[in-house]
Amino acid sequence: SSGINAEWPLRPGGRSIAYSALGAEVSWKFMQDNWDRLTSDFQNALFAADAYVSGVLSSFSNPTTLAEIEAFFGEEGKKESLGAAAAAYDSAIQSIKANIAWLNKHEASIRSFVDQ
Repeated sequence: SSGINAEWPLRPGGRSIAYSALGAEVSWKFMQDNWDRLTSDFQNALFAADAYVSGVLSSFSNPTTLAEIEAFFGEEGKKESLGAAAAAYDSAIQSIKANIAWLNKHEASIRSFVDQ
């Protein structure tokens, strides 16, 4: 056993850690490393998986992580295993793309302001 409570990721506290840059990376790594277990243990609670998927993925804002997420869920059966959370995944991908576009548009202005 990993010592991690199997219910933790789907609880609000388990998702809220993803709201910081470091927490997002940790949560994404946890999701990848435990995907089979998460989808198996929570088959009957996949209604909560949409909030988990969205909470973990939506805040990313770089093309490298976007490609990594798309590659992970592009693996055989991964996206299908999302079930009801597939819409949350699609929405998270759109959020990441919007975050990237926003940063591309405003990064120079923000850097200029911070450097003053």
